[in-house]
Amino acid sequence: MTYWRGSLFQDVAAEFASRLEGRVLVAHNAVFDWQMIAREYARARGEAPVKQRLCTIALAKELRLPLPNHKLESLAAHYGVVQQRAHHALDDARVLAEAFRPSLRAAAAGGVRLPLHECLPLTEWTDRPRVVQQGPRRLPADELAPVPQAARVPVSQPGAVRTGRAAQAGHAGGVLR
Repeated sequence: MTYWRGSLFQDVAAEFASRLEGRVLVAHNAVFDWQMIAREYARARGEAPVKQRLCTIALAKELRLPLPNHKLESLAAHYGVVQQRAHHALDDARVLAEAFRPSLRAAAAGGVRLPLHECLPLTEWTDRPRVVQQGPRRLPADELAPVPQAARVPVSQPGAVRTGRAAQAGHAGGVLR
């Protein structure tokens, strides 16, 4: 089956599921990929067929590879894999596959357990926009008024109890207007 750019996920979900069924999702930063896949299946009112994932970042850590960072390009360079187009889906998949094979061999040779994680489906999903609640606003220093000398309590004084407006301000240096 061939899909063109602009296809909706719900149009390709069944084909994608047939390719994923019974397999382990292997990805670099696999939790990110899993969340994206699970979210798309939830939006399409389905459930992704993947039951386990393996993160190549976690595997590189288990193998204690001497990498300067956890980027895919560093893992690729470690195994001599040439990355032609970073962050291009097809090239990233090729690079990951070529770097994953020697990682698997190294894990088997060293008796290193594979970092497999269960893929749980999303249990809550909504198409409604999310409203973000903001906590109390912190006031900048220029919106604070000076505290009278009698109300000040040195911060370093052990057992000091703040009272009045100094306690409301949350510190000994100012009060809210």
